[in-house]
Amino acid sequence: LHRLRPEFELAVRTAVAWHLRDDRPAGEGNDSAILDQVITIHDLTTTLSSSPLASPFTPTAKSAAPPVPVVLVDHNVPSILGFTADELSKRLTVAGCLDHHVDESSDPATQSYTPRIISLDAGSCTSLVISYLRSQNLFPDPDPNEAAASLTRLALRQISSLALSAILIDTNNLKSASKTKPIDLEAVEFLTSHLTKPSAARDDGVVFTPPSFFNSTSSSSASSTFFTTDYHALLSTAKVHSLENLTSDEILDRDYKQWAEPTSNRSNNATTTPTPTAFVQIGISSSPQPISWLGLLAVAFTPRGAAVLERFEQRAGAALGLEEYDDYDDGGEEKEQQQQQQLTEALNEAEFKYKEAAGPPS
Repeated sequence: LHRLRPEFELAVRTAVAWHLRDDRPAGEGNDSAILDQVITIHDLTTTLSSSPLASPFTPTAKSAAPPVPVVLVDHNVPSILGFTADELSKRLTVAGCLDHHVDESSDPATQSYTPRIISLDAGSCTSLVISYLRSQNLFPDPDPNEAAASLTRLALRQISSLALSAILIDTNNLKSASKTKPIDLEAVEFLTSHLTKPSAARDDGVVFTPPSFFNSTSSSSASSTFFTTDYHALLSTAKVHSLENLTSDEILDRDYKQWAEPTSNRSNNATTTPTPTAFVQIGISSSPQPISWLGLLAVAFTPRGAAVLERFEQRAGAALGLEEYDDYDDGGEEKEQQQQQQLTEALNEAEFKYKEAAGPPS
């Protein structure tokens, strides 16, 4: 997570910094090793493969019995690379869902678990989470009579800081007209109320930052805009530059989504026995960098595939800056041969993966 999601590390470090007192040295106690306590599916399939939790997420393992209960957040259908929907249904039991995407369930009426909140009227899924917790009296309003150093107040500040980071990123600091919804504004107002320090000299409060991020104390005017301006800028910078430390595979896998679409049945013969619907697996990967930052190599191994690439080039070639690969003299025959060798190896590897995915000929 340190390399893959540096913005998450920054958000976590900001949150845990609330346990520091104003008189402690800046930066003291901000141990990013706290991320090592966050368990991911990747951990369960690698370093924690011997854990009892790993079985449902390991393709080679037998189906877990009974299935493991999970709560889906920011998606509404279990999706793990390497598993089909049928396989996941035998390994996992959905016990709750909070999401702001289109409902992908095949039959939503049969989903009887609680909570099941799927709403498109939220720019950030975190806003739905905060709203639900408040409705269940699990996230109280700030108590002005509670001691500032109490464990409860510090814990609520930590949670508020971490939740706020996700909403600010998802809504571009509440400036995106298409993504910022009323529930997002309400959530941010509530969360910042936990991060507001009453001022003795003024009737209003000032939003202040964890002391570890500034050498000055938390009552300084320099920190009064941290969560309203500076925080989003720091998170965005960390997110944009995160790709510089990743491999090509990691960049593509960083925010990868995959789903299946049924193919159309072109048969018009009513006497023909219906065939099972075939599905096409579609995957997309998004990144916080423009397309000009990325490189694209597209190859095809069948006439049909070549025709698809030609149509793609005709429709999007100019917009994406695509051009047909060709040999050229760039200053040396040796370098040209090296580039040709690299391309050949890439094509061979791509062809191998294509044939492996396609399976034996029918």
